[in-house]
Amino acid sequence: MQKINELQLAKELIRFPTITPLDAGVMKFLEKKLKKLGFKTKLLEFKEKNFKPVKNLYARLGTKGPNFCYAGHLDVVPPGNIKDWTINPFKPSVKNNHLIGRGANDMKSSVAAFVSAVSSFLSKNQKFNGSISLLITGDEEGDAINGTKKVVEYLKKRKEKINFCLVGEPTNPNKLGEMIKIGRRGSLTGKLIIFGLQGHVAYPSRSNNPSTIIINILKELKDIKFDKGTKDFQPTNLEVTRININNTADNVIPAIAEATFNIRFNNNHSSTSLKKKT
Repeated sequence: MQKINELQLAKELIRFPTITPLDAGVMKFLEKKLKKLGFKTKLLEFKEKNFKPVKNLYARLGTKGPNFCYAGHLDVVPPGNIKDWTINPFKPSVKNNHLIGRGANDMKSSVAAFVSAVSSFLSKNQKFNGSISLLITGDEEGDAINGTKKVVEYLKKRKEKINFCLVGEPTNPNKLGEMIKIGRRGSLTGKLIIFGLQGHVAYPSRSNNPSTIIINILKELKDIKFDKGTKDFQPTNLEVTRININNTADNVIPAIAEATFNIRFNNNHSSTSLKKKT
């Protein structure tokens, strides 16, 4: 069986502009690669009202247990200003022994490593006990509504069990293998909308500026000390990710100010407890 080159596959995956939740054809591409290795595959597209549809891929080699699953995602965050890149983020390049491109770190290279490792294993082990599977989503960087959760629900209905799961999220700041996590922190996204009273900047007493209010509230949220961390996780943190005041005039006090923030929390908290706290 032909071994799959990890670097080559990583480059091929990066070339797909899969800005979450866009698929751009990447799932079908990966599906073909896995079929050649003998996997039985299933493309799963899930839809839910008010959320964009997402394509996911589940592939399994073998029918017996235990089932060892590689889990990951192929969607990426927006690249920002293309001019700030040394290269086109979707035309990968190797510079100074580093692969550069959107998803090279998080986490198309990891998915390529999954497939390369499996191809190497199969070249030496045609028969083995158990099964190997891959659960690849396109909804990790976005709303995470139509991704892994829905795939797991699908597998439960089929009474298909995953016994062990390896997630290839990048966790090593300095060198490979320095950190292996036993789990991941929770994520809670909050939205804040302040309704003020529009008016002219020359007459502030006749208006109520929502931008002043939202800045004060965001500072209070940012100043919250949730905890000092736990044995296995760093402290819970809140980050403001977006502030939007849709105002086209510089001499008008706006009527509405909006903000979005995200809380990454450890096992001291839950989504419910944080909603009560904030």
